[in-house]
Amino acid sequence: MNDDQLHRLLRAHPARAVLKNSFNHSVWTRIEAEEAGSCHVCVRRLCAAFFTWIGRPVPAAMTLAASIALGFWLGSPEDPGGHPSRSEIGYIESINPLLLERASRLP
Repeated sequence: MNDDQLHRLLRAHPARAVLKNSFNHSVWTRIEAEEAGSCHVCVRRLCAAFFTWIGRPVPAAMTLAASIALGFWLGSPEDPGGHPSRSEIGYIESINPLLLERASRLP
């Protein structure tokens, strides 16, 4: 059967599908139920809830203060006396040519 014959046959006997009024709603309900179990949807909902929460003034201020405190803590020197550690001095000596010359002249 070629395309023209098939086309004429389909035109001669059109199928009339009668759908319930709630068909569209039930289809979208099943699609949403299927998507609800996926990990991608759960992560998206979790991110949306987090950003909604952090968008409020009090949580935003607390997050900013915690970020600043964490930055100061991570950026603070390890040695509380302010003296460079031996590893820092060793690194400076290894890259500074003037210190290398002086170290080679010392007995």
